[in-house]
Amino acid sequence: MELSCITGLGKTRIESLNEAGIFSCKNLLDYFPKKYYNFLSPSPFAPDGTYKMIKGKVIAPVKVSRIRKNFSIVTAKMIDSFGGEFSAIWYNQPFVKNALKENTEYFVYGKDAKNKKNSLMVSYFKSVDKSEELSFFPVYKNIENVHSEIIRKSIAQILEKQAYSSQISPASCETFELMELMEAYSQCHFPSNIIDLEAAKNRILLEKLVPIVYMSENSKKLGRDERKHTFAKIDEIYNEYKQILPFVLTHSQMTAISDIIKDLESNQNMNRLLEGDVGSGKTAVAMFCLFVAARNGYQAAMLAPTEILATEHYKLALKMFDGVNGVNIVFLSSSMTSAEKKAIVNKIKTGEANIIIGSHSIFSKSVEYNNLAFAVIDEQHKFGVKHRANLLEKGENVDTLTMSATPIPRSLALVFEGSLDISILKARPHAQNVQTNIVGKHKESDMWKFVNDKIKSGSKVFVVCPKIEEDDDYTLSEQSAIAVHKYLSSILNTEVALVHGKMKAEETNILFENFKSGKTRVIVSTTIVEVGVDAKDADIMVIMQASNFGLASLHQLRGRVGRDGRQSWCFCVVPNDISSKSLERLSFFKKNTDGFKIAEYDLESRGAGNLSGYEQHGLDSNEVWGYSIDLFEQAKRIVSYMKNRGETIEMSQELYEGTVGKLIESVAMN
Repeated sequence: MELSCITGLGKTRIESLNEAGIFSCKNLLDYFPKKYYNFLSPSPFAPDGTYKMIKGKVIAPVKVSRIRKNFSIVTAKMIDSFGGEFSAIWYNQPFVKNALKENTEYFVYGKDAKNKKNSLMVSYFKSVDKSEELSFFPVYKNIENVHSEIIRKSIAQILEKQAYSSQISPASCETFELMELMEAYSQCHFPSNIIDLEAAKNRILLEKLVPIVYMSENSKKLGRDERKHTFAKIDEIYNEYKQILPFVLTHSQMTAISDIIKDLESNQNMNRLLEGDVGSGKTAVAMFCLFVAARNGYQAAMLAPTEILATEHYKLALKMFDGVNGVNIVFLSSSMTSAEKKAIVNKIKTGEANIIIGSHSIFSKSVEYNNLAFAVIDEQHKFGVKHRANLLEKGENVDTLTMSATPIPRSLALVFEGSLDISILKARPHAQNVQTNIVGKHKESDMWKFVNDKIKSGSKVFVVCPKIEEDDDYTLSEQSAIAVHKYLSSILNTEVALVHGKMKAEETNILFENFKSGKTRVIVSTTIVEVGVDAKDADIMVIMQASNFGLASLHQLRGRVGRDGRQSWCFCVVPNDISSKSLERLSFFKKNTDGFKIAEYDLESRGAGNLSGYEQHGLDSNEVWGYSIDLFEQAKRIVSYMKNRGETIEMSQELYEGTVGKLIESVAMN
C-alpha cells in the first residue's frame, strides 16, 4: 500500500510527509502520537494553571467577539460533568462558533486563562458523540500541510487495510508472550487503556531493538567493503595538519584521529561513529578527514542537518585552510541563487572543488561529484537512511565518519559494538565552568535583573523557548519565542534579536553574525541554536519551560555557553507547579555536566515513565516512550532464543545504521 492510496493524502500532503522523512505507509505507522487525550476520566474545571480534559455541555448561545482587526474570541458558556460552570474560549478561531451547538456535550482540553476569570483557553475539542468511545485520543505533531486529524485518519486507514510481518519469529512471540505486531501498532495509535498502551509500546520497541542486537552480534560475518581508494602519506599529512591548527589537540582527539588513520590504512573502507560530548572538539577531527582526502587528490563532503551548522563548518574550514595549496573549499545551500548554485555544482563536477560543505543540497540529483572518497555526516541521527544513502551513492565505497553530540550511554554503546566502529571524545579543550540554576516563576524577575546587570558588563545571552508561537495543541504564549522576545525587548537595556526556523537562512545568518560580533547581546530563539552557533564568548543561557526538554537537549543547550572556559550561567525556568519527577530530572542535570552520565541517567530512570497520576489529563507520549535497560536485556534474550532455533533476521548494513541513528535520536529527544 502506497501513501497515494490513502484517502485524504494528495500530492501536496505527500510531498510534505516526504520532507518530514515519511516515504511509506510503514513510516507513517512509526509516526507515533506526541500526546493522548483521556476521555474516560474528565476533570472538573479548576483555575489551577494546569491542563485538563473536561466533559462539558454548552448551555447558552455561542458568541464571537471581534476585539480588533484579525483578532476575535469565541466564548461558549458550559457546565462540566461535575456541575461547575465555566466559559470555554478560543482565540482567533471564529469558525468554532459554527462547530458548537447549544445543549450538546463536548470534550474540551486546555487550561484556565489568567486574565479571564473562570475561563478555559481551549487547545482541542470534540463532540462527545464523535469521540468513538476511545479511552485515549491520539494527537500528533503537525507536519506542514498535514495536521493531526489528517495523520490520525491516514493511520486508521493503514491499520484497516495493511499488515506488516514481524522481524521476531512467531515462536519467539509466543514464548515471550509478545503482542501481535499489528495489534501493537493499533494500541499505540488508538489505545484502549494504559496497560495495553504500555504493552504495545514495549512490543514496538522490541521490534526495533531485536534486529539491531541480532545484527550487532553477527556483525563480523558481514565484513566491510574492500577499499577502492588509497590514502598515502597519512602520517605526513597529520603532521602538516597539526601545524595548521591554531591549538594543540587533546588526548581524546589524538586517539580518535589514530583510530581513523588505522581505518584509512586498512584494506576495508571506514565506517566510524565519532561520539563526543558538547564542546569536545569533534569538528577538528572531522576537518582532518577532509584534509586527508583533499591531500590525496580526492573529494570529501561534509553534511550538516541545518544551513546554520553547515555555514559554521564552512567558515571554520576557510579559516583553518586559508593559504594552504591544493585545498579548494566550496559551500552549497538551497538559499543560493540559481547562478551561484550552477557555478558551485560545476566546480564539484570538474573536481576543482575538493572539499564540499553544506546541508541537504550537497546530495541533490543535480550535484555530480568527480571522485568523492570521503563523507563526514554531522548530527547523523537527524538524517534518514535515504538521505545518507543519497550522499554515499555519489561516490564508490565512500569512507564515512558520522558524528553525534548526543552522548550514547555505555549500555547502549555495547549494543552497537562490532558492526559500527566508535571513537569517543570525552576531554574538552576548555574546562566547562557553567553554573546551572533552576528558577521558579516566582524568581524569574530576579533572574532577569541579574541578566540585565550582566549585559551591562558585556555578557552575551541566549534565551531558548519551546515554541515559536502559540499553536493548536499547546497554549504556551507566555513561553513562546515571539512573546518572550516582546517582553524582553521592554525590560532589557539592549537590542534583543529573534530567531526561529521559519525565518529565511540569510536573515538568521545576519542575526547570528551580529550576536557573535557583539553588535547584539541577546538572542531569543527556539532550539535552532542547539547546534551550530559557536559564539565562544556567550556566557548566559536561559531555557524557558525547561521541563519540556529532554536532558540531552538541555545538555546541548548548556554547551552553547562557556565554550572558552569563562564563568557562565545556565538558567532553567520552570513553572511553580512542576511535577516532582521533572524536578528530580532537572536537579540531576543541575549537578552533573558529564553528558555520558546524563544520558545513562536518562536511560535508566525514564523507562516507561510514571504512568500513575494521568487519569485526568492528557498523557504525554514522552512519558511512555523510551528504551529502558530491561528492554535491551529482553531483546538479547529473544535474539539468543532465535539463534538457538536457527532463526535469522535479514537486515542490511545500511538499514541497521539508519536504525541506530533513530535509536540515538530517541535518546536525544527523551
